[in-house]
Amino acid sequence: MTGALLMMGVPAFSAPEISEFMAYNRGSTIDDDDDRSDWIEIYNPDGSPANLRGWSLTDDPGHELKWEFPAVTLPARGYLVVFASGKNRTNLNAPLHTNFRLRKEGGYLALLDTKSGVASEFSPTYPPQYEDVSFGKGNTKRDQVVLIKQSAAARAIVPVNNSDDAAWKKNGFDDTGWKSGRTGVGYDYGNRIRLDVAQMRNNNETVYIRIPFDVADLSIIDELALHLQYEDGFAAFINGKKV
Repeated sequence: MTGALLMMGVPAFSAPEISEFMAYNRGSTIDDDDDRSDWIEIYNPDGSPANLRGWSLTDDPGHELKWEFPAVTLPARGYLVVFASGKNRTNLNAPLHTNFRLRKEGGYLALLDTKSGVASEFSPTYPPQYEDVSFGKGNTKRDQVVLIKQSAAARAIVPVNNSDDAAWKKNGFDDTGWKSGRTGVGYDYGNRIRLDVAQMRNNNETVYIRIPFDVADLSIIDELALHLQYEDGFAAFINGKKV
């Protein structure tokens, strides 16, 4: 499992919008090819799912060149990440990739509806971007901080029973006897894995993973966002509370 936890503010909109993007990714997120591709996040603030078939993303101010979404459904108040890698992939059963890349020096970016009308845009250009820091309209005057970066320190254990099931999630739990390493955590994924838990195989479907991070002043946080790559399923907790 690999992940990134960011503190940020995300605005609410009445239709699907670009909530944020990262144009200078050097380690916070990897795509399905193990590349550190840039990405664009789409948010649906509505109480009903939205089908994005016929919608498109573009970095062309004239809207002549664009990448069109397949018939992907965006859940109610849900998010969708599209990698801005230039790989042009529209398979619904795999991560989506645009046919263009983002410019870290600044550039144009827009989400277009089925009639090529602008649903969301950064115009005339978004500003130069910082390494491993995402950017969004609601955050232009706010700092964004990556709390858990790619290859963050982590500890993991494959439990032999459920004796620690309630306690291991809590902040003060003693995990000194656990296996230590760095994210990603898992097995059989080559160089994506830096903390190997191959003892799960044919033994246990569960692994406990603890990744520490610190926030000095909780009052400055508008919102936390979790981005991660995983297989099958996961449950995330912060100081014992499920998120």
